[in-house]
Amino acid sequence: MEHATPHRPDSTSARRRFSIAPVSIFIAVLLSGAARARCADTDLKSIIFKDTTDALPNVSSDKFINRGTRVLFRWLSKTKKDAAHYPGYSNSPKLTFDGMKVWDANVRFEDGKLKRVDLSIYNRGDAGLISDDEFKKLLEQLDASLAGWLKVKPSEPTKLRLPKNQGTVYSKFWVKGSLLLTEKWSMSKVPRSRDEKPEFITLSVTAFDPKNDPRKTRYVAHGKTNKAVVSNLKSNIKKTDDGGFWLDNIPMVDQGPKGYCVVAVMERILRYYGQDVDQHMMAELGDTKQGGGTYVGKMMDMLKKSGVKFRVKVKVLMEPMNSLDLMNEMTKYQSYRKRKRLSGIHPVNGFEENYAQIKQDIDTYKAFRVEKLKSDYKKFRKAIVKAIKEGIPLVWGVHLGLVPEEKLNPQTEGGHMRMIIGYNEKTNEIYYTDTWGAGHELKKINWDDAWCETTSYSVVYPRKK
Repeated sequence: MEHATPHRPDSTSARRRFSIAPVSIFIAVLLSGAARARCADTDLKSIIFKDTTDALPNVSSDKFINRGTRVLFRWLSKTKKDAAHYPGYSNSPKLTFDGMKVWDANVRFEDGKLKRVDLSIYNRGDAGLISDDEFKKLLEQLDASLAGWLKVKPSEPTKLRLPKNQGTVYSKFWVKGSLLLTEKWSMSKVPRSRDEKPEFITLSVTAFDPKNDPRKTRYVAHGKTNKAVVSNLKSNIKKTDDGGFWLDNIPMVDQGPKGYCVVAVMERILRYYGQDVDQHMMAELGDTKQGGGTYVGKMMDMLKKSGVKFRVKVKVLMEPMNSLDLMNEMTKYQSYRKRKRLSGIHPVNGFEENYAQIKQDIDTYKAFRVEKLKSDYKKFRKAIVKAIKEGIPLVWGVHLGLVPEEKLNPQTEGGHMRMIIGYNEKTNEIYYTDTWGAGHELKKINWDDAWCETTSYSVVYPRKK
């Protein structure tokens, strides 16, 4: 069982930071459905292409997790068909790629067939910060491994420059037969310094499409939103038997124990629009802190500024609540309690101190937010209905631990980000999803309770032109 540590933001912070306590974790992947879990180290390269080295293995989703692999993998959704994830905890078998540790991995399927494999050879969130020399040696080791194995030369690196000098993402492509391997790496700028810090190294395995050869460009514009997907977003709207509406086909991401809720949400939304991104790139864009934790205001601001590259428009409907905002709200709440002849509270410039007082009488606080912040509440409800009718999810910032919720795991309290993906006006509920894998795809909460814990909400629209 993983337990979250409440975040205590600095009282002078301009924007709230969402975080989950970091826990040591090993995450890796096996790609062969016939693979067997072993206590000794298991090298992925010897298993992934056991029968072929120039095409994707013939692995089906219905046979992928079997008697030998079920101790290693878990599905990212209850459908057990779209994507599998290996959560390699400290007592799991150690998995490597040609001797290199794999920190994070996903195996994705389409129509029951293997479509894509994503491996993280290094990411700052899981592995911690390493030196420039260690990062360079790891890149060289991966290059040597791929060159020796595939017996082909890679393309020259392409570049994707992130806005505001945040960093540059490099890509290198290896093609062997009908196989495409994409190696990506990045180092980000250290603020007020000429130094850089390592961010990530990833390796993706997909089928090669000669009509879309990535080696033919020197610069990668990331705005490859799938036009067919974007033009048919309303087709994802599903209706429940009791009159509710919710959005289907939103890819699941398991952020693990890292404080990656913000960047994992962004990955899910961009993947929903047909883009090829991951939470590690989003973490670099949002300047996610060591071990996790992202200022949602900065993430949304950076996404606005990189909207052309990522083919999105960002509309912040409720600015992320900072400690001064909460203190002002608490002052109004204090007056409300006095009129109700209830015991007084003491507004302070701090999150946890105020929320500790709120939790002592959550029913009164909820009534205060519903009654006295009626106009804002009405806008919240209207925004949800409008977005869902367009097939668009909402980015939803909350403070956990105030009201009862379904399946809170691994985080039970503190700042968090999730998505609103539906509503039911007849039952007065909204439908939401968390980035914690299977079991968190579609959950419900009373609309008043949802408003009680809301600290921000935004909409990220796809650009259609």
